[in-house]
Amino acid sequence: MQFSGITFTGYDARKLDGFIMKSNHGNIANEMIDIGQKEGFNIYFLERNPESDTFEISTNKKQPAEERTGGWPQDLWSIIGKKLLTFENSLQSDAILEKFNLTNDKTQQEIRQNKNIPQYYQMLNTIINMPRVDLPAGSGYLLADPQTGELNILPENFVISEYEKLSNTLKDTLQNTHIPGGNYYLAQNKSGKETALVGKNELDNFTPEQIKQMLGTENVIFIPQMDYHIDMFMRPLDKGRILLTDDKLTQQMLAKGFEKIQKTVMQLQKENKMKEALSLKTPFIQTGSYALEIENIIKSNNFAQTDEVEKILQNTGYEVIRVPGRLYETRQSDLKNGVFLIQLFNFMNANVLPNKNGELVYITNKSNIDKEVFRITPEIEKLTGFSVEKSFIESLKPYIKEENIYFVSGDNHTMSENLKKYQGGIHCMCTEVPAEN
Repeated sequence: MQFSGITFTGYDARKLDGFIMKSNHGNIANEMIDIGQKEGFNIYFLERNPESDTFEISTNKKQPAEERTGGWPQDLWSIIGKKLLTFENSLQSDAILEKFNLTNDKTQQEIRQNKNIPQYYQMLNTIINMPRVDLPAGSGYLLADPQTGELNILPENFVISEYEKLSNTLKDTLQNTHIPGGNYYLAQNKSGKETALVGKNELDNFTPEQIKQMLGTENVIFIPQMDYHIDMFMRPLDKGRILLTDDKLTQQMLAKGFEKIQKTVMQLQKENKMKEALSLKTPFIQTGSYALEIENIIKSNNFAQTDEVEKILQNTGYEVIRVPGRLYETRQSDLKNGVFLIQLFNFMNANVLPNKNGELVYITNKSNIDKEVFRITPEIEKLTGFSVEKSFIESLKPYIKEENIYFVSGDNHTMSENLKKYQGGIHCMCTEVPAEN
């Protein structure tokens, strides 16, 4: 698919100019800049200009660390050819349009017109611009009757309440006019046919035809949701290959880790190294417990399972590579299927691209689970040969060099905390910018 100087080959491992980020939460953007300088991509950072109250975009400029997450750019903006899909027509969106010479997507804008989005903004502006008056009985706001011009005084609490209701309605309506970047991929299959792989829940908001128009392809396959967004459980590579997490492989990984630790304990006891053997007591118990408990965790998960997704992908011409890509706990929720997945580690949520040498680079989330849950220190990993990260790296060996795999951490385990608290990772924090010809 060719668009005015930008070749768009999908959200599989395509050549990228770089990524847009909008927060340096825990120095994660700065960490990405360092990786980009080594591997050959840019980090474009949205910065507010306090003088003009607009946004500007800097390139590879280190930023002060921030406490705020800043939202998820992947779910706010997608660049498809020379079009921009955007959650909202905001000042930040304007900066992206100008920087990369893009235009708003026509289909998305028509959907917003039909849902009366402009009218919501007009109503909010009317409330914002209402004159405030102080009265003995309390503060209020003046509103002119549109028919008679007669002035009415509305109580302050009422106006604030109505503004909040209207703002929430607008936000919900905007969500229903945007396909989050985390819930679709554009990827070529083994035959080179480009297809949009879209989370099935997008059919709640759009017709298949609208999705085809916004994503710029006639080929759309709807993927059963193994989580609320598909970037939490699958990751296209290149050449029609797709990584797909398999919770049973995670169970097997932990069981093998348990066996490695057990064998190490027995060997240390045999050598009368009791202190070293005792240091493995907690890792031994924790890995064994999770290897057993994951069976119940899988049963409590009402989302789709790996077999169902794999069958659809294979029938569409993709090579599916199952990996131990996540571990989670379930919580009851008001979501459609009644559960919410709390990510203990997630290596599927990742940025993948060829580097300047043409080799695949895999940038995913650092997890603190080895140290925090399993109590596996670097010394214990060396002693036993087991850690969660090491096991995932081994699963990628046939496809990606170990030195090209990055686990982004941030300060004080920021990324690990983001996954647990907000269910978002490094892919969520970045919007891809296609490379020009």
